[in-house]
Amino acid sequence: MKKFVYITLAFLLVIPYGAYSALQAINPMDPDVVHVKKPNLFAAEWKKVSYTDDFTDYLDPSKIEKNIDTTIDFLSMRNFFKTQSSDFTDEGSKYKSIVYRETVDCFNQTIVINKIYLLSDHFAGGSLVEEPLEDASSPIQVKPGSVGLSMVKQVCSLAYSNSDPKYIKSSFMNNI
Repeated sequence: MKKFVYITLAFLLVIPYGAYSALQAINPMDPDVVHVKKPNLFAAEWKKVSYTDDFTDYLDPSKIEKNIDTTIDFLSMRNFFKTQSSDFTDEGSKYKSIVYRETVDCFNQTIVINKIYLLSDHFAGGSLVEEPLEDASSPIQVKPGSVGLSMVKQVCSLAYSNSDPKYIKSSFMNNI
């Protein structure tokens, strides 16, 4: 009798985990690759770079451009798990994803956000919540272990693919 109770209890505890795993396999919250199809403005194959409990960052490898001044321009997408409110406008617009036009300096490990697109649906879907915002911010120094450093490493390794991506500064020096 005890054996039957233990088996039944174990089975009942495994069912919710199995159901959750099946749902994540069918419709994951943060997949490794996101395909956004045309006619969307940000149609591309977005690859997962980093994640936190609140959002996942993606990168469009086809939109990485090396500049003459040794910086790199690229597009990144941040997909939020919950709806966010805009701090940029008075009415507090609601959005679920952001696409950034950014510039990274691999040598100094800094990121500059050039333009921000707030979108009403997940994975760069839906309409623009408001006009694109041009950010005149100073370069952001990324911290060790941050999602920003993951983005810098990924962008620099893709831009300078013939060098060692573990050492950003040395890979920059290898390509001079």
